[in-house]
Amino acid sequence: MRGSHFNCAFDSRVVLDKINVMPSRNVDLGTIEEWRTLGFFYEVDESKMTWTLRGDRKGLASFAQKVRSYAKDPRNVVIGEHEHFGPYFYLTLTTGVGPAIDGLGWKGRPDDFLRLAATIDSYLVRPAQSEFVIATDYAPGTLFSIYFKIESDGFDPSSADSLIQHRS
Repeated sequence: MRGSHFNCAFDSRVVLDKINVMPSRNVDLGTIEEWRTLGFFYEVDESKMTWTLRGDRKGLASFAQKVRSYAKDPRNVVIGEHEHFGPYFYLTLTTGVGPAIDGLGWKGRPDDFLRLAATIDSYLVRPAQSEFVIATDYAPGTLFSIYFKIESDGFDPSSADSLIQHRS
């Protein structure tokens, strides 16, 4: 989802938690489909300053492609342009003055994002690789890191979402 820097995303899980309402099965099914379409699962733990992305190689490669597509879109040269990803929209790529990682997502210039996508790709082609971390190699001085967990082929990203009621 694209937007200008005046838009803000909210995490619907926080709203649901605050009002103590469980999402309906239809909402769960929609969220499951959104994770599957996205191809990977993500979450942020701000207390540990870590983003976690989990997916099989194909799913994580699709994320690298999304980063690359964002970087190549001429509309994204403007500082503050951004795009949200996933069913909760809290992972955001934002055009900034330089590379940064924080609790809202990842920032950078288009060339920074191209470098990030290439770094992700370089790890995914290593057959023995099952996990990797990107942090100061992308954003010098950052306190946040991005932890990538490569799951087995056919991994269902919705299975990692603890807020979905996986009922039969």
